Amino acid sequence: MSVLEQLSDLQVFLLNWLLTRDTFKLNMIPVENVLSLVKHHLSVPTPNFAFEINYNQIRNERFNDLTQ
Repeated sequence: MSVLEQLSDLQVFLLNWLLTRDTFKLNMIPVENVLSLVKHHLSVPTPNFAFEINYNQIRNERFNDLTQ
């Protein structure tokens, strides 16, 4: 099964739209027009820096305990 067969028609259309030679127009297209194609905002998770720092500190401490 090809990748295109696994995508919906809308996803294929949007992929094709992004890869055409007119991609430079992307910044000139109003957000309302883009939203009318995708029907919703694509959520982008914000990084949780406090968790990442704490997690890395705990991981490093465990690594140090194992290697001593």
